[in-house]
Amino acid sequence: MTTPVPFLDVCIGDEGSHNEQLEAYNVACELVKKNAKIYGLPESPELLSDEQREILQEIHFTPPVPLLVGRLEFTLDPAPGLSKTRDNFLSLCKGDKGMCKNAPNKALYYKSVPIHRVVKDFVAQGGDITRGDGSGGESIYGGKFADAKEGLKNKFKLGSLGMANSGKNSNSSQFFITLTDNEAMLAKLNGKFVCFGQVKNLDDGGMDVLRRMTSAEQIAFNDPHKPHPNSIEAFRIRLSDIKTAIARSRRDWDGHEPKMWKRASGISDDQLIGDIELERDLVLVRSGETTYGLILLGKIRVGTNDNQQGFIHVRIHHPAGTASDNWTFHSIWTDEGTRDVDGKASTYNAIQWQDTPLEFFNE
Repeated sequence: MTTPVPFLDVCIGDEGSHNEQLEAYNVACELVKKNAKIYGLPESPELLSDEQREILQEIHFTPPVPLLVGRLEFTLDPAPGLSKTRDNFLSLCKGDKGMCKNAPNKALYYKSVPIHRVVKDFVAQGGDITRGDGSGGESIYGGKFADAKEGLKNKFKLGSLGMANSGKNSNSSQFFITLTDNEAMLAKLNGKFVCFGQVKNLDDGGMDVLRRMTSAEQIAFNDPHKPHPNSIEAFRIRLSDIKTAIARSRRDWDGHEPKMWKRASGISDDQLIGDIELERDLVLVRSGETTYGLILLGKIRVGTNDNQQGFIHVRIHHPAGTASDNWTFHSIWTDEGTRDVDGKASTYNAIQWQDTPLEFFNE
């Protein structure tokens, strides 16, 4: 029996604009075909002369550039310990598990789900089947599931397939594909994310798809600046969620990598986050527009056990086309801490120093 090959067809572009152009082109085709004999025109728009095109210049005679740029086929790691991860990905590719439990109007299916984040020459991340922007996702098991130890031991390379997460044992439907062979950059992923597959058709069109993905349009963020009242209010709407996420992350990482929160190891949650006043403690913000709404990054001052200023970097976003107060908490950021003798990150920090740049993140 032949084992089915999981694949993802990758499209790049604005679907709404593409559909409008396609509709206009189809109207042009029908118009030319209908009147070709009457006016002595060819039956296909592509065969019109320059003079004929100029006369009919208001009509779209050129078909839009296809959104589909190619297909990525995957080989999944057959290790027994990765069976749960494999089954999750395969079912989401096929869409054979029905609807989400936590979002009943969303299918457990990758079809038409966006690649919501592309870090040039690093990773492309997608698979958020519930929200489409990196703040959601759901596995076929009804929520999140644990990291597979075999996958944490695998080393990432160009074209690797990994599970995106928001901390220990938080795999859902989100995945990422690596776009680089730079070992120093890939080392940031090793041991932190489950690697469970590999693009198998790199030499048969897959490499071109990865190149197209890494060169896709990037989000343009403004420079870090002091927050305006609207920014303060946006973070205030989600402050309770931010505090809850900080406290939960601290607990989740304590047994897995306590150094993540070492700067808060000697203080309580209340000492860490209980005294946040946004007018005083939200010190920098950045914003950027995306196809799914406005992203807002903020640097918030928190308590520490080293008597020095510490900051949490937070991402929230406002979904396009929703009410003005509909801000959604997304994530807190962790950056690399110390490195081992091989240059690989050996610890990560959740509390940043004052001079740590406020950069775009989606982790």
